[in-house]
Amino acid sequence: MDLKIEMPGRSVRKDPTGVRLAKTLRSAAAGIAYAMGKEIQQRVSVRGDNQQRGWAYSTTTNTYETTRTNAQGEKKSVRRTTRYHVSPKYPARGGIQSDKLKTTHYETSAEFHKAMGAKEGAFNTNKTSGMWSGLTVMPLSPTKARLTFRGRSIGQQPKWSKKKLGRKSRKGPDTRRTQTVAKSRKISNALKAATVWGATRVSLLSPSNREMRLLGNAVQGLIVQALGGTHMGGQPVTAPRIPKSQFINIMMRAQLGGGKIR
Repeated sequence: MDLKIEMPGRSVRKDPTGVRLAKTLRSAAAGIAYAMGKEIQQRVSVRGDNQQRGWAYSTTTNTYETTRTNAQGEKKSVRRTTRYHVSPKYPARGGIQSDKLKTTHYETSAEFHKAMGAKEGAFNTNKTSGMWSGLTVMPLSPTKARLTFRGRSIGQQPKWSKKKLGRKSRKGPDTRRTQTVAKSRKISNALKAATVWGATRVSLLSPSNREMRLLGNAVQGLIVQALGGTHMGGQPVTAPRIPKSQFINIMMRAQLGGGKIR
């Protein structure tokens, strides 16, 4: 899954020469954001390493007491189980299809995520068009860029609504029975990431210590590149050797050369 690159705003694009736009797209800031995004995306969404230990999908089945009226008008107390329902348009696998509710349901959240092949801690259940497909680099200026989740994608949880059955009588009160049905809805990918934080205290885009070290090396590499051929007091400036890494290669190669610009 590749990162998206959002075109800079009007203030950058309105330069008739195109120089400011070119500098913004190929800036060090944009290159760092792109390389950092690729590294974080691989670490979290693929390997499930979110730097938060001890977190797992829920294996709890919720039960509750309610009353039910039989044909004789007698009320009885019954115990019901709340299942994990997934919205109709979500690309769910396994589970039980409910023609009445229009959902796919599972006993627990853990059962659903296991059926989807989701890795714990990756928060990447819908691997083709979910939250991570919206990870975007936003070059803002020649010195500033932002890495964030953009766009919307189908949410797991359905939106419940009541549907009237049959035709309404022209006379008298509306006595039609109602049926609960589920609808799918698209959710902001940024809101999904915020929901992950609220529920688990996992900050999806927080860089690891290793990534911060790579960032330091990458910035050092840019400085060395800028100092190429520089002399001080008649003597050439000797720059330190920069260790090789995939992070630095991505950043130094073209700075946004491989992303999808939208």
